Amino acid sequence: MARIFFTSRPFGDMKTPKARNSLQSALCLQSLAFMEQTHSDVIEVIQGAGSEPSADALVTTTRGMGIAVLVADCIPLLLFSEKAVAAVHVGRKGVLNKIAVKTVEKMRSLEAGKISAVIGPSICRNCYEVSPEMYEQITQVVPASATTKKLHALDLKAALSDQLAYLSVKVKDLQLCTLCSVNQSGKSDYFSYRGGDKSARMAGVISL
Repeated sequence: MARIFFTSRPFGDMKTPKARNSLQSALCLQSLAFMEQTHSDVIEVIQGAGSEPSADALVTTTRGMGIAVLVADCIPLLLFSEKAVAAVHVGRKGVLNKIAVKTVEKMRSLEAGKISAVIGPSICRNCYEVSPEMYEQITQVVPASATTKKLHALDLKAALSDQLAYLSVKVKDLQLCTLCSVNQSGKSDYFSYRGGDKSARMAGVISL
């Protein structure tokens, strides 16, 4: 059974070695692999941690090894099955290039079997407003990303869920927004690029 974990602001900036080492220790993982994310559709199948590959999805069948995706508004998508798991970085470009769909196909090529998914903390449909030109461009290609409550706001979570539904992947959305979800002190528990966190990142981690 896969183990799934999402960090929040108190865990620190997951771009730093200190935070990464603390996370690996806290989760009792033999190793923890990250990637250099570029909003591509590149998928890397890895069996051990080493240098960070340039990719936006990591897949592994190695038990005891964690794989991670870094975010601060984009969607941290974690895919799991009995034989394989994946960590996927899905932003606006990721929805357009169908990185999640391609990752599911890659997992199935590894005989992953039934695949399920979890959408972690990411910007919600009410907070992701874009220019009219960008809104028209995205929604024409991905109609499920359109919203009605707020003009020119994209619903990336709905678009992603729609893409995965065609592959019969069951999706659970934690429904946590990195920008508008706040704690009792009125502050966000999550790093948000649009909220001013230009460099700090959280992590979504999954392992077999």
